[in-house]
Amino acid sequence: MQRILLKLSGEALAGDKKTGFDEDTVTSLLDSKWWELSDEEIRILSSEIQDPKAFIIKLNSIKK
Repeated sequence: MQRILLKLSGEALAGDKKTGFDEDTVTSLLDSKWWELSDEEIRILSSEIQDPKAFIIKLNSIKK
């Protein structure tokens, strides 16, 4: 799981123009600062790790 999370990190997204993500998705992931979440919150989100848009929706639901 750690390897997948690193792919979504802000540094990887900002540095790699071939992410396959649209600009809104990249911005949402960077703005979310998901890497600051607790281990438990990351575990909750892990089921959506393959779908960045679903990840963002679930992330927003747990941050409320």
